[in-house]
Amino acid sequence: MFEKRSLTTSERRNAILSVLEEVKPSKEAPIKTRTDLFDLIFKERYPKDLDNQHEAKKEYDRVKVNFRKTFKPDIEYLNKTTDYFIKYDEQRHDNGKLMVTNIYIDAAPRRDTNPQFGDDLRTELNVSDVFAVAVLLLTNKYIPPEDLSRILNDGNKGGWLGLQAFIDSEKELIEFETINPIDLGTVKNPDYVKNIMEIIRAIAEKRKIKFRYYEFYCKDEEADGKSEISVRDKLNKDGTKDKIVSPYAILPSLGRLFLVCSEDGNNKRLSLRRVDLMKEITTLEDEKASPLSDIANKGSFDPEFPGTYLKERPHMWGGEAIDVRFECETDMADAVADWFGMDVNIEREGNIMTVSVSVVEEAMLCWVMQYGRYVKVLSPPSLKKKLRDAIDVMSKNHK
Repeated sequence: MFEKRSLTTSERRNAILSVLEEVKPSKEAPIKTRTDLFDLIFKERYPKDLDNQHEAKKEYDRVKVNFRKTFKPDIEYLNKTTDYFIKYDEQRHDNGKLMVTNIYIDAAPRRDTNPQFGDDLRTELNVSDVFAVAVLLLTNKYIPPEDLSRILNDGNKGGWLGLQAFIDSEKELIEFETINPIDLGTVKNPDYVKNIMEIIRAIAEKRKIKFRYYEFYCKDEEADGKSEISVRDKLNKDGTKDKIVSPYAILPSLGRLFLVCSEDGNNKRLSLRRVDLMKEITTLEDEKASPLSDIANKGSFDPEFPGTYLKERPHMWGGEAIDVRFECETDMADAVADWFGMDVNIEREGNIMTVSVSVVEEAMLCWVMQYGRYVKVLSPPSLKKKLRDAIDVMSKNHK
């Protein structure tokens, strides 16, 4: 007696892959039709003679209907997530419907198998898992870009659009409301994953988005004098809550994701928004995003090659970059490389190096304050004055 139970998505796809790996159909000797492939899968699951089993025949007819509906998405998914490239032809039937024919594996496995784990290394991940891993990868600046590209990219698309392909392959199964929230900071944003996908789609379609933005604040003191930090909707200058922006890229920094965008009514200037503080994001289908060429202060920003833009903002401060020169001892090479990269302009004399970087002034102020007496700013004068003023205030505060 066989178990009468529908195959799960994972079981169905693994069953297809198992049969294809066993039969090894080629272009010269393909599996002729989709029904032939299903017969092989069904017989593998129910090895007894189906012709003599009435219930098995009914089960065959029932499961076959679902197999036909899911065949193309299943093959697309397997092509994106396995070592094989599976192809098939389509022919127009006499009744006008397209019929799948000649199913075969186009070539040998595209990647070497892992000798430690064998040929059948499969990992089942849900959407939240994938995004959690991707965020960890994208926010780690020590992973070589070519490795990130290999892991996350899909063809010529960017890394996040590579994840879009994963989502597209599962779109019939995803219910965003069932995804567990990803907490990357102090705000537990239940829409975080969905919001990332909405931003990605808006960027790809070059459309504006509307959202609301959290801000932190200290609550009024209680009767016992205690209080706490909480979040609330940040208001615009006119008292409204909705913000409308043109999105250009999602960039990683400081363990978080930041949206680079230009805000409506802000003289078309670039600004940065923490993605984990955004909520209720919707794409404005009838409003095209402002072209990046219209942005006055875009500076070095290039959504395809954002490395320079990120290095100019070690603490993700907004604003335009300026030229800064500073001195420090050579044993600070690791701190300089961590924040500004290894391709900075350096002059050395003994154990002192003079470093020239392009960086947002407020970001540089924070960086110098972080390292205090170990850094000496040489230029520009405006940054030196801001440092003196900040030191004076700190000195008064700590008398």
